[in-house]
Amino acid sequence: MSTTAQAQFVNQGVAGAQAAIGRLVQGGEFSVDPQLRELDGVGGQSVIRKGLTAVTLTGVEIFSPDLTYMNKFHRDAVGIQIAAFPDATVGVEGGALHYKIYSMESCQPAKLAVGCSAGAELKATIDVWSADTDDVDVTAADFQESTALLGHTDNEVAVTIDGESYVTREWSFEVDNQPEWDNDQDGKAADSKTQPTGVLLGNEKITASCITGKPIPITLYDMFDDEWIEGGALQVFPLLFLAENATAAQDLLFTLPYMRPGRTNMPVTNAGKVGFRHEFKSMSNYAGLTIETP
Repeated sequence: MSTTAQAQFVNQGVAGAQAAIGRLVQGGEFSVDPQLRELDGVGGQSVIRKGLTAVTLTGVEIFSPDLTYMNKFHRDAVGIQIAAFPDATVGVEGGALHYKIYSMESCQPAKLAVGCSAGAELKATIDVWSADTDDVDVTAADFQESTALLGHTDNEVAVTIDGESYVTREWSFEVDNQPEWDNDQDGKAADSKTQPTGVLLGNEKITASCITGKPIPITLYDMFDDEWIEGGALQVFPLLFLAENATAAQDLLFTLPYMRPGRTNMPVTNAGKVGFRHEFKSMSNYAGLTIETP
């Protein structure tokens, strides 16, 4: 069975060298799963042993996420790991665990999602996998927060699709690194036999969606043609999400340059405010996202 607990704080780095991942963390789950291996035999026989200890941090919701930290969740070149991805320190509370602090090391980023709903604030949600985790002294860690960050509300966001605005009401994108546990049979030291050798990343899959007040023209999509061809070349549809508050140094520009259109939903109604949902997928398995201060 796995052990899960609600995250009470999440920092990047380990004890003595911790830093905030944003203005504040609003939730998330810390999970330790021994991935039990069970064999059944004749006559009701059964053997259960530990497999790999899979330690994950999932659904961590960050208000006013740190730009530098977010940039570590995507790749600019082909590779199966992201170099120097930071460790994490997590304080959890729940069930029989009561209060405990864990040092997550040998981490790799699993997912990053960023978005802003109507009447809400820009937030990031992250998943992180660790191949080497230990519990630490309670006095060795405390929550960190970047109190200077103001964050961004939906009043401070501008969205363009292929250089045009379409009355965007909400939007989001996700980077899925498709991680998997790595485990070799070269021999392991005592007390670490169930720890994975590491975390390997698959192709970087980027998806995006937005709800707009007016539809993107079908002529832009070439929806019923064989391909999205313009000027003899395959079309791409760059998405830009710009968030600007009163402090220029905190502004965020998310650029997704290689997006292809997917499903489009067009509502039929006789009254009320309508929204048109558009979905996109990136044609690049790396270098499909830029996060910067404009």
